[in-house]
Amino acid sequence: MALLKEGNLSELTIYKTICCLSEDLLLLAKTGAWHEMITIEEKRRALIEQVKMLSENGRLTEKESGQKVDLIQRILSADTETKTWVEQRMILLQNGFKTERRLLKTYGSHALS
Repeated sequence: MALLKEGNLSELTIYKTICCLSEDLLLLAKTGAWHEMITIEEKRRALIEQVKMLSENGRLTEKESGQKVDLIQRILSADTETKTWVEQRMILLQNGFKTERRLLKTYGSHALS
């Protein structure tokens, strides 16, 4: 997905895109697609910076403000769950490294063959 050009899209449209990217990150975290997550997060980070500038200048209707709040809640929920998946994966990786070090220490490099 190409980055959205400032001025071409509304604040709400950018929040919708950030929300979709956040939900994509969650799906990628669940499948362990770490490299893809980096690409998506870079796009998302640029959009977050873009929407910050628009939020300072923009005026939303009451309905749009409600939609914005809903989108932000979805973004935060996806981010929280993504963080949980990433943290769990990091623990597994750390435990794997600890086991590997113990094997190397006990049996030498041939233990991992």
